[in-house]
Amino acid sequence: YIEGGYVLRKQRFLGELYDANHFYTYGTMKPVSGVQLGLFAQIGDTVDYTNARKAKSVLLNPSLEFGLGKHLNVNLNHNFQRLSVDGNRIFTVNLLQTRFVYTFNVRTFVRAIVQYTDIDRNMDMYTFGVAPKTRTLFTQFLFSYKLNPQTVLFLGYSDNHLGFHGIDMTRTNRTFFLKIGYAFIM
Repeated sequence: YIEGGYVLRKQRFLGELYDANHFYTYGTMKPVSGVQLGLFAQIGDTVDYTNARKAKSVLLNPSLEFGLGKHLNVNLNHNFQRLSVDGNRIFTVNLLQTRFVYTFNVRTFVRAIVQYTDIDRNMDMYTFGVAPKTRTLFTQFLFSYKLNPQTVLFLGYSDNHLGFHGIDMTRTNRTFFLKIGYAFIM
């Protein structure tokens, strides 16, 4: 599947009207059974919301999804974005996310998500002080069990890490959670 086009649009931000015209393309393919490749790309005008000005953006999002056996599904996504004004880079962001889902049966699965973000900023392009580099790491582990068609039990753990230029990544928080979802039938 391939799709593409050019979008003409305006966007209002803080009382100003900005052009948000861009080219985009999206494609996906299944080269073999159980494997799917995808790519989204967008290039064009946008708004630098942090500094309230017109900017240029390059956005790339390749993805890969595949199954290992009939129980394990792996999904890899990478988001890349570069924002610039008059040819000067404001920031570059790389976000990599990996998701593993192991399905035991119709009622039970476990999921693990690992997400890493790396933001590299050009401090000269900001109207206020910013850190030149920020890194974050997010992990989440989830167990799900469907008691009956209306009731689902979730048990999980997640944590976040944060690092700056010259400062190693440090855990900022961790969460253990239990959730029971019930659907009322009327």
